[in-house]
Amino acid sequence: MYPIEKYKVKIEPNFKEKSIQGSTEIIFSKPLKNDLEFEISNLNITQVQGRKTKLKFAIVNSKLRISIPKNKVNQSVLITYNGSPTDGLVWGSNYVYTNYEPCTWMICSKSFGLRTSISIDLIIPKDWTATATGNLISNLNLNKDQKQLKWEENNSYSSYLFGFAIGDFLKVEDKYKTIELEYFEPKTQVIDQRNNLIKKFKDTQKIIQFFEEKSGLQLPLKKYSQVVVNEAEAQEKQGVSFLGKSFVDPILTEPSEDWVIVYELAHQWWGNLITCKSLDHFWLNEGIVVFMTAVYKQNNWGQSAYDREMELAKKRYQKAIDSKFDVPLTFAGEYPSLGLKRSIVYSKGALFMDALRKELGEVLFWQGFKDYTLKNQFRSVVTKDFQEAMEKSSGKDLKLIFNKWVY
Repeated sequence: MYPIEKYKVKIEPNFKEKSIQGSTEIIFSKPLKNDLEFEISNLNITQVQGRKTKLKFAIVNSKLRISIPKNKVNQSVLITYNGSPTDGLVWGSNYVYTNYEPCTWMICSKSFGLRTSISIDLIIPKDWTATATGNLISNLNLNKDQKQLKWEENNSYSSYLFGFAIGDFLKVEDKYKTIELEYFEPKTQVIDQRNNLIKKFKDTQKIIQFFEEKSGLQLPLKKYSQVVVNEAEAQEKQGVSFLGKSFVDPILTEPSEDWVIVYELAHQWWGNLITCKSLDHFWLNEGIVVFMTAVYKQNNWGQSAYDREMELAKKRYQKAIDSKFDVPLTFAGEYPSLGLKRSIVYSKGALFMDALRKELGEVLFWQGFKDYTLKNQFRSVVTKDFQEAMEKSSGKDLKLIFNKWVY
């Protein structure tokens, strides 16, 4: 794992060609002594610049290898590139947004355990709008057609949480305490689009307040953006969530169909603020959030709503049992399919949280959960961190239940 302290990213999209040109400056916490290697995705690297001189580089098996001179002090590298990434960017007719994998449109480490800060500069059409990880700190007109927007995130997060959206969006602004709330949706000819967008996200403040109470921690953001897209998307980024229209629109006729908004908001605490150190502890991100979505529904829509979520988790987990692939939550091997992985990491993880809640009772469970959240904010964790927090808070030995479900 490289000692990366910060990324400085600049991106200019070409919507006609569905391509980008950009740069990533990587700043290290200490001088470099060894050569660097990063995976790239269909990018043409045009130059690599060290502190004062150009650096030699090569592309070998879709990996960028950078030679670091042994007799010069280098604590940053600036990589410029262009191309059409094969993953990581989703192009609509009048928008583009980042999907799960950021190391396709920026040069970065994929390590879950590595947390860094970031700044993101986007060059976009002048009459369009955008959002990105961090807080908007500048908005400059470059010429009659383009403007450059810059976001800065000074806290450290795992790289998979970095992202942005650019488009011809309708934008609605709202507020919760000191947090700026933004709702985006591609512009349409629907007369009531603005009112409908407000209606879809009207419970955002209530959801944030609920998770603040359960976590014991105020949402540590100055801005939170929710972007509706036409694809079947449910993807969290730091301070930004991308939500599929087919998942959000049912709220207009049935307000209790709010799972995607609740789910991605919960990730701002469990998954973003606290991130698993490696994928064999991924249930700490996803299983906890499936459970917390059910808990919100229990509070807002009643016990039957919670029971429905747990029954759905049981049905999905049963698929792993029927496939004779009931592995521990911390399973580090290969899964036969994404569906079976979700049966374990998401559904079994949520059922374990439900079982632990019943084991400890309401008071001890929620006190331990708050202690875990408060202690581990801005950290990358493993399951042992969660177990220790729950045991210390409750004063109980939880080896039996953890061995049954987790290890």
